[in-house]
Order: sequence, then C-alpha cells, then structure tokens
Amino acid sequence: MKNEIVSFLSDSVNWRKVLITYDNRKNDVPAKGGVYKIITNAPVEVLKKVTNRIDKKHYDFYKKITESTSLVKELVIQEDLVDGYVVYIGHQANLKQRVREHFFGSKGTGCLNIFEGEVLRQYKWYFEYVEVADIEGFTNTKLSRVYLEQSVRFISGWPVLCSQ
Repeated sequence: MKNEIVSFLSDSVNWRKVLITYDNRKNDVPAKGGVYKIITNAPVEVLKKVTNRIDKKHYDFYKKITESTSLVKELVIQEDLVDGYVVYIGHQANLKQRVREHFFGSKGTGCLNIFEGEVLRQYKWYFEYVEVADIEGFTNTKLSRVYLEQSVRFISGWPVLCSQ
C-alpha cells in the first residue's frame, strides 16, 4: 500500500489545480478534507519582504524562509520563476476554508494571508489539492491528513514557507 500512496501523491493527474487571484475570491475548492500545495512564481527575495503582519498569528515569511533554508539545500524546493514552485504544503479538514485563510487571512488563525502583502498580488498563485476521500484506504482524520502531508513533503522536497 505504501508504494501505491507514493505513486498516487506524486502523479500530477490526480491533483486539482486552481488559480487564486486577489480580485476573485470565488473558487471551486470543496469544503472537504485533503492535502494541498501552494504554488507561485514569486521570487523568494520578494516573499522575504512579507514580515510585519497585522495579525501576529499570520506567518512571518522572512522567518519561515530563514528556518526552511537552514536545511541542506538539496532538501528544499528551489524557486522556479517560469513554471512556478511549491512554497507550502499542508492539510486541512476543510480545504475551502484553508484557501480563504491562506490567501485572504483569518483573524487569530495561523496562516499565510498571502494577499495582505500587496507586492505578492502581482504574481501567479495556485492552490493544488487532493481530497483524502480520493485516496483508497484513508479517511478524513487528522492522522491520515498529517501522514499524507508528510508523504507529499518527502516526495516533493521542503517548501520555503513551511517550518514544521
């Protein structure tokens, strides 16, 4: 079963990818549990400028990038300004809610709140996800989602905006 999961998670055919823009908050992401990636073409140097957050629970990108890049370089996903690169991998019981939090913020919730950084609005941002229900043998529990999230990180490499 382990090989089937690794194959499934690394096969891009099974992931759904949605473009997220500042001007359009509507999307087709379901309110279901799953694992997700956030992909962008924003340079790491630009991401590092998103530091002083209005809500202290919102992630300080400079701090996250500094922590992530302390790993061996080969383990960290490298920026790709042409095709985009994964900057965050996570899991959530409600993917639709997590899109809102990561892109538009949520008071008191630990999240990226990407579009609070006005400079980031000019870049392309994607939310790519797979529902837990689509993976045979898994149910939408926190343990299942954490296992799948860590498997995706093992396969993909460590994203610069993740620190744990």
